Amino acid sequence: MTTPTIYNKQQLSKMIENKNPTVSFVKPKHTKSNKWDNYLQIFVNDCAQHFISCLKCHSILAWKPNDGTNVMEKHNKACKQQFSSSSSQPSIESFHPKNCIVPKKPNNFNKTKNN
Repeated sequence: MTTPTIYNKQQLSKMIENKNPTVSFVKPKHTKSNKWDNYLQIFVNDCAQHFISCLKCHSILAWKPNDGTNVMEKHNKACKQQFSSSSSQPSIESFHPKNCIVPKKPNNFNKTKNN
């Protein structure tokens, strides 16, 4: 029987970025906490890795079963601050960066059609 390979964060990130088919994300079936609602455990070749992935920001977090939900709780606070927008609509900055100069009156704004 072969020993399962445990990858580090950098290796997993690269595998995920390259859409490696051996990587899978699994929601644990038997959890005691609703904190798992926002996380998936990372597996490679059906072998559990010591990492979880946040469903909101897709961050990869170091996690072991003995850690419980402490890692999730800490990340939830940081993740909420990052995504604290009260609306699911895109912000204006997603269309116009902060350093973009917007004209006060667009060209062709008040032109009427001549008959």
